[in-house]
Amino acid sequence: LIAMDAPQQFSKDEMELIRQEGDRGMRLAAGHVTGSVNHVHSHESIEALESSGVAVMRGKARFTSARTMQVTHSNGSVTDVLGRRFLVCTGAEPEIPGLKGLSGVKYWTYQNVLRHPPTELPRSLIVLGGGPVGCELAQAFQRLGSKVTIVAPSILPRESLRAQQVMADILVNTTGIRWVQGRAREVLRRMPGEVTVLLEGADAGFVVASQLLVASGRKARTNDLALAKAGVTFGKEGILVDNEQRSSARHILAAGDCCTSRPALASAW
Repeated sequence: LIAMDAPQQFSKDEMELIRQEGDRGMRLAAGHVTGSVNHVHSHESIEALESSGVAVMRGKARFTSARTMQVTHSNGSVTDVLGRRFLVCTGAEPEIPGLKGLSGVKYWTYQNVLRHPPTELPRSLIVLGGGPVGCELAQAFQRLGSKVTIVAPSILPRESLRAQQVMADILVNTTGIRWVQGRAREVLRRMPGEVTVLLEGADAGFVVASQLLVASGRKARTNDLALAKAGVTFGKEGILVDNEQRSSARHILAAGDCCTSRPALASAW
């Protein structure tokens, strides 16, 4: 186990001061997020890995069989790699729903917020999705001073009913977030600096805010790996693994956001 010093977290009093500062407070929070992300990346960058003795091969990799991979480099050259064991850690990316009008508006995802934190606090924010990422970011922006509305049929839908109820109560009654229990069907930009989300159903209404955050799910970054050629079972949520992170091809392991332990959601494509 390697323990690394992490950036100090804001205290409750410091958070209240940041909240009172508006855009200035948002810039302070953005700087903190950037510092935290850079701190983590400094220990897992290519340079850090190489300095610790790890051989790094740069390029795009895909399986050609259960024991071989092909790496295509930026100059077009190809290297074949033979291995006894493999560990896949390709991560995940936001899953963007096919909502009508969504492509015509500027929206955030969790990647935008973490990689390029906003320096101006939105007056109001609509969060599409009630999963862990949506709830976490909704709480963060509400605490910073935005008026946040979550649009989702349920909160933490994969958790137990009790956990859903507790989290919904915290979001609404403790944090002050508005929860609209429904699904979005269309996104409109009717006025500059304003986004409107129409809800499903003839009489379902709409929600208006100055900024939109799409947090409706994530998908594993596995499409280009040719996992089927290695005999690995996978699906949209990632590579199916057991409690020791082994895939259906036992010598191929997966870790992080590219894998799942939920067999009902995985299939061999």
